Amino acid sequence: MTLSRCWLLFLLIGAAPVWANTPATAAVELHHYDTESIARLNGGDSDGSADIDTNLLLFKALGDVPAVREMPLARTDHMMEQGLRVCSLNRVKNKSRDAKFLFSLPVNFYLGYQLYQHATTDPLPASLLNGKNQIRSLKQLMQHYPHNQIVIPKAYSFGDALDQAVAEIPARQITAISTSHYYQHFVAMFEAGRADFILLYPTEIQAYLQMTPALQVRHYPLAQAQQYTTGHMMCADTIQTREFVRRVDAALRKLYRDPLFIEANSRTLAAAEAAQIRRAIRAQAAAK
Repeated sequence: MTLSRCWLLFLLIGAAPVWANTPATAAVELHHYDTESIARLNGGDSDGSADIDTNLLLFKALGDVPAVREMPLARTDHMMEQGLRVCSLNRVKNKSRDAKFLFSLPVNFYLGYQLYQHATTDPLPASLLNGKNQIRSLKQLMQHYPHNQIVIPKAYSFGDALDQAVAEIPARQITAISTSHYYQHFVAMFEAGRADFILLYPTEIQAYLQMTPALQVRHYPLAQAQQYTTGHMMCADTIQTREFVRRVDAALRKLYRDPLFIEANSRTLAAAEAAQIRRAIRAQAAAK
């Protein structure tokens, strides 16, 4: 990205936000679970990550959204199940959620989850991989390493197929984490050697590695993961949230054609991976 484009993106999403001090027209609450992310979202403070910058661009396009409140995922989901006027950011759609809640069009476009291990350890044996160098099965992986740990966030969905794969891992090999400082503690636990494996989007790990270049990792795609995953605004089904999602979708249809939005979803990726994300966004833009 050129210097002039960096400055343009900063000026457009880094300016003082109007949403943090504007009452929500439909009295909808916005929830997120990560303390640092919430501070950036409410302050209009870009950090160069897809999770933050896509939502900042969306908030700017909407013009009047409520300040984001910090709330654990499990508590947010419980409030939605009670029919409260709540929406949650960056949520993955799965069958059980889709049956209960409203989902916006995609806000975040990710390459599928990959498994990361420390580069200082031995590579995985070929017997655990298929012809595409993908891990055949997480269950088989953890059976091969019975004393190893994988760190998994609580109350989190990776999508239906990968959720099922994670459910097959023995509980004693899962280090489950629930924290208001999700990204910092989740990846930091892996970095500190408290877990041997971690599941992340390439965009997430690349953003983290830019801040902590000393962390050396090796990665493997997963045969049980989708090629792409999308993050959405997920809301309880109420009159107010239906109207809010309608406005969100209208704004997103315009953002899909905005180079800044496309760049926000792909800038931390290698060129070939970024091209895949751009194609996914173009396909979404063309969808009826």
